[in-house]
Amino acid sequence: MSRSRENETLVLSSGNTIGLAHYGDLDGPVVFYFHGQGSSRLEGVWWAKPAEAVGAHIIALDRPGIGLSSVQPNRKMLDWPLVVSEVAQRLNIDQFYVLGGELGGTYALACAKELSPNALKGVGVVTCGWPTSQSRGAKMLGSFQSWVNRKAYKISVRAAKDPDPAVFRKLSVDGACALSKTDEALFENAQFRDFLVDSERECYRQGGQGVTDDVRISVKDWGFNIWNISAKVNMWCGDEGLYCPIKMNRLMEGQIDHARLIEFEGDTHFSILATKGEQILRGLLFDDEKSYDHPVQKDADN
Repeated sequence: MSRSRENETLVLSSGNTIGLAHYGDLDGPVVFYFHGQGSSRLEGVWWAKPAEAVGAHIIALDRPGIGLSSVQPNRKMLDWPLVVSEVAQRLNIDQFYVLGGELGGTYALACAKELSPNALKGVGVVTCGWPTSQSRGAKMLGSFQSWVNRKAYKISVRAAKDPDPAVFRKLSVDGACALSKTDEALFENAQFRDFLVDSERECYRQGGQGVTDDVRISVKDWGFNIWNISAKVNMWCGDEGLYCPIKMNRLMEGQIDHARLIEFEGDTHFSILATKGEQILRGLLFDDEKSYDHPVQKDADN
């Protein structure tokens, strides 16, 4: 069965509401998808066709304060595995995979650390960020990023609330194109632009608190060390990514005992989402060897 349900909600035992969207084969193995920074559950639409191709059921979740999910005051990174576990129980899902894009990858790692392998069948992260608590330089960069983002989100909220989607599109798409030459052609695709704008506008449905909380959590101590993760972690990253550079992902691969990094030459976070979805899902669900090619030639000093 292949269809989408994008605006569902679930009230948890805490009284908090979680927004979710379904994509792909609703009878297939479940992959909980965690969106990136400044995005929402609607980012899951990028995985709809790949999920149909491999027979997977994507359930994309809004984090607290984002999209349809209610704000959770003082939330922490390690609160998220508890949310995912309860959502699975409420939906009668005994076993599942988790997949996170960009900032969502950090939440996937939290699940890798906390959830039982009896329930969690596999973990995937796409262009994941380095934990800022692991180094002094990263902490300083994270604090600066947090300050900048708080200022930027005020502008984003105003643009997202404008009834004309073109106002937010200009802010979001033009800004992204300015950061990467690789993505210029991608952003010429009207469907991709619309997917991006819809997901990001939805992020600010309730204002900017949820996004601000996301950044605050990501730049503080996550509450666990990545080298204590015992689960197998599949990683994918492009060598032209600016938000989460390839060197950062290589460092993470070296810190996690059972991590395996798949590198894509000439790709960014956006281009991976647009073109590598089926390959990633096959690697996550079926351990497809074709998903473990390393097209990038690593320099000796990397």
